[in-house]
Amino acid sequence: MRSLLPAFFAALAFSSTSSLAAPAQCLLHLVVPQDGRISIGKTTVSLGDADSKDQPTSWEGPLKAGRCTFDPGVIEQPIAVTPRGWLYVSSYSGSARMVTLYDLESCSVRWQSPSFDGKLELDSHELRLGETRMTLDNACVPQASAFRNSAAGNMRPASR
Repeated sequence: MRSLLPAFFAALAFSSTSSLAAPAQCLLHLVVPQDGRISIGKTTVSLGDADSKDQPTSWEGPLKAGRCTFDPGVIEQPIAVTPRGWLYVSSYSGSARMVTLYDLESCSVRWQSPSFDGKLELDSHELRLGETRMTLDNACVPQASAFRNSAAGNMRPASR
């Protein structure tokens, strides 16, 4: 019995301390297009024609990566990559501005905002779409329960 006590206390200590660990944090990496392209590991993503050769601020699309093609409208910065290689793209068409999270491996949309007004800001724990703030989970996906503006109730995961 005596030899089992140290193992029991070690297991108890491990289970107590492991539940206190801080949750993993999303780590977004902002990317700046070069010549209308960005690189994510071995994947090159084309953004289409730029509005200016000298100092582009937007690209006409479509967004192309390997076998994937998406038509988000006019693409603008910021553009960010998640640790899983998913791509956040800000875009607009007419007066409708939105943010889309693309999974380039499966050629799917992981999440998309409805149109919004105002500035877009991305950081490792939060998306700010104008006045709406959304907490990102450790996979860098906005959480529906984290919307902090009543107008954000219609933000949704994209259908797959």
